Amino acid sequence: MEGWVGINALENSERTTSLEIRKQRVTIMTINYVAWYWLDVFVVDRCKTILGDKLDSNTGWLVRLVLDVKEHHEHRHHTPRTFRPSSYGLNLGEESYTLDVSGRRFSSDPTRQTITIASVVVKILQSWLHYPTDKASRQKAWFVHVIRTEFGRNALYLEGTHFFATACPLNFWERIPHWLPIPI
Repeated sequence: MEGWVGINALENSERTTSLEIRKQRVTIMTINYVAWYWLDVFVVDRCKTILGDKLDSNTGWLVRLVLDVKEHHEHRHHTPRTFRPSSYGLNLGEESYTLDVSGRRFSSDPTRQTITIASVVVKILQSWLHYPTDKASRQKAWFVHVIRTEFGRNALYLEGTHFFATACPLNFWERIPHWLPIPI
C-alpha cells in the first residue's frame, strides 16, 4: 500500500513540475513576442505619427531620432552618419549605428519615404538594443501573436505550441512569405 502512495506522490510532483516548465516556456515566448511587437508595431506606428505631423509635442528621444533619420535621407548627405543612443539621452552603452545614404535614391512618394525612414529607425533600435539578427526570433514572435490572437493566451500552454514557437526549423518559416506585418 505504501508503494502506491509513493508512486502517486511522484506523479503529482511530475505534473507540478511539468506545469511549472510550461509556465516558464509561455513566459519566454511572451517576452519574445512583446519585444518584437514593440519594435515592429509600436515603433513603426509611432514613426508614421511623427512623420505625419500628428504629434501633440515634438519632444522625446524617438521623435528626435525619426526626424534626424528623415533629415539625413532628405538631404542625401555624402558622409555617413553615426547614431548613438547617448545623443538621444538613452543610457544603452556605446553601441552605435552608422547610416550611409550616399548613392541611394530617396523616393518622392510620402508613403515610400515613411516606410524607408521607419525601417531605418527599426534597424537602429534593433542594433542599439541587441535584438537577434536572425529571422527565426522575429518569426517565432509573430507565430505567438497569431496563436494569442486566434486562440487566446492559454493556447500557448499546449505542448505542440512550444515546438513551433521555439524549436521549429527556420526553413519551415521561410515557406510563409507574408508572415511579417510590415516591410522591413
